[in-house]
Amino acid sequence: MSMMDRFRKAGGYLNNVDATIVEFQLTNTPDFGENAKRPARQEGFTPLWIVLTTRNDGSDKDETTHINLGGGDDFVIGEEGRSLIPSSKDAMLWADTPGARLIASGYANGIPEPDPAPGEPLDFSNFVGYRVRFVQVTDADGMSRMAKKVKANKNKYPKYNELGQRKGTDGKFYDQRNPEISAVYGLSEGVSRPTKAPVTKTASSRTTTTTSPSKGNGKTNGSVKAVEENTDALKAFAAETLVKILGEHDGQVKKVQLNQYVTRGIAKDPRRDDVRKFLFNDENLQAFAEEGITVGDEFYALNFDKSGRDQIISLQS
Repeated sequence: MSMMDRFRKAGGYLNNVDATIVEFQLTNTPDFGENAKRPARQEGFTPLWIVLTTRNDGSDKDETTHINLGGGDDFVIGEEGRSLIPSSKDAMLWADTPGARLIASGYANGIPEPDPAPGEPLDFSNFVGYRVRFVQVTDADGMSRMAKKVKANKNKYPKYNELGQRKGTDGKFYDQRNPEISAVYGLSEGVSRPTKAPVTKTASSRTTTTTSPSKGNGKTNGSVKAVEENTDALKAFAAETLVKILGEHDGQVKKVQLNQYVTRGIAKDPRRDDVRKFLFNDENLQAFAEEGITVGDEFYALNFDKSGRDQIISLQS
């Protein structure tokens, strides 16, 4: 090691800096802070983001950034927040997104890469605790896409120029850049390593359970009824949404299509994500098939082929 290697290289945020990955979470609803402009609600797909928390060498505080991982229509985030549970064995994440490139760079440089079988959760817990070198890499693909949008309608994208560069606070335009990992040094001491997500085959073994809070004296605090009523209301709305979707698609859909159809069908409804997760669950769909669905004065009988490759949901003729 040369003398100059002992000097910490300065850089921008996550640019040419050594840092420890303190947390690696996934979310469909990113929070960019009270003063930040919140992203518009996506009506065409379910957005998926990495919430990356890091601590630079020599710093005594953590910093968090959000990195776009594309769409998550075919996945539900695990309860621990670090894994994605696929809706089928064929579910795939978007390639060529900033999040995908970050993940790939970590595996390429030494973070242990899991090898899940088709249908098992995609677990990213291995990232937590590693000390790495971050660099900022120009997002050429993203800039190219934005350049085309600007050329088609310049007034719609005032913060970008025809090269796809984004305007900074100083009024100048800069390349779009995203963090990637250029080196992995090893695990850092003092960072709690998370336990791995349980292996769950698609969503078939996930059940929806509801527990009531307690005061610690063994007695409930009276909220059981409210929780049950809330669950019943969600079930009723999910049933109504499912019947509507089936009616719009000739009475039959694949389970893997439900995420997308729910997202588009009730895009502006605040219950959208709850319904999406409810219908993602095999046990809930099986209950609808066994009990039928009543919407208003109409009763609908359903079939759910849980064992089939496409897991077809259909209205009985």
